[in-house]
Amino acid sequence: VLKVDAQGYELRVLDGARGLLTGGMAPLIYLEVCFVQIYEGQPLFPDLYQYLFARGFRLVWLYESSFHTHFYSLGANAIFIHESIGERRAAKGSLQRKS
Repeated sequence: VLKVDAQGYELRVLDGARGLLTGGMAPLIYLEVCFVQIYEGQPLFPDLYQYLFARGFRLVWLYESSFHTHFYSLGANAIFIHESIGERRAAKGSLQRKS
């Protein structure tokens, strides 16, 4: 599991950890995402989503956080899982059905 809480430097952290991501060493990523800019130069949710999606990660869910105003959400906690996890589980299930 890779947990990232980098106050606007999430893409830099993920890029620095690309060896872990591509090598399958961190198939689960938990990170804070923002929908509006809080820090200067900060990547927003779409940037992080596209970066991770291009590397085989899929969004599991956005979890509640205290990042909101009276009218809209500023951010949330997100969990991404690598698509190979689902492929391994599906392959295991098909092997069990053949038995």
